Amino acid sequence: MDIEFSAQKYTKTSCNLLAYPVFEDEPDTSTMLRALDKLTGSVVSSLRSSGEFKPKLHNTCLIHRPAGLKAERLLLLGAGKQSEFNLSRLRELAGTAVRAAKSAACKDAALVARSDARLSHVAQVCTEGSLYGNYDGDLYKTREKESRELDRFILIDEPGRPASEIRDGIRRGTIIGNATNLARTLANEPSNIITPTTLAEKAT
Repeated sequence: MDIEFSAQKYTKTSCNLLAYPVFEDEPDTSTMLRALDKLTGSVVSSLRSSGEFKPKLHNTCLIHRPAGLKAERLLLLGAGKQSEFNLSRLRELAGTAVRAAKSAACKDAALVARSDARLSHVAQVCTEGSLYGNYDGDLYKTREKESRELDRFILIDEPGRPASEIRDGIRRGTIIGNATNLARTLANEPSNIITPTTLAEKAT
């Protein structure tokens, strides 16, 4: 999966699915939500007021062909309470967004990273989470299945922040994410496949 960064407005991002985190204690009148609600023709506020979408952590609501956006789908992504939001939760949300995109048979997805943490850290945890969410551990299932892995993940942040931090964060996140997924694969292998010798070979 290719992992990219975009500093353009999320409204102009062309993708199969755009994931937008919404905080549980965030009022519809907040600047960010009001702008999104206006673009989509009050769909966001209507879903919240009706109770169809409650932004508890990992709750999701998928909107097809959202007005005002270039994305084919808008995924409202419950982010929990804003006061409890941190990099660890952002990592989890990136994974949730990727899994939702895979379930919808998307080939790419974008995430609006609503975090004011250091950009290299934001890029790292979003990269890690996207790789964890894209991981498929069903190595030995005999049934035929479609490939539901994403080809591309786009991290969207506000413009003007240093690109060097972004590249460094994506690089570190890719190393950690791929290493973790390799460990998961090795743990899923039977003992006749991963012998002490082959494990040592993998480790080197």
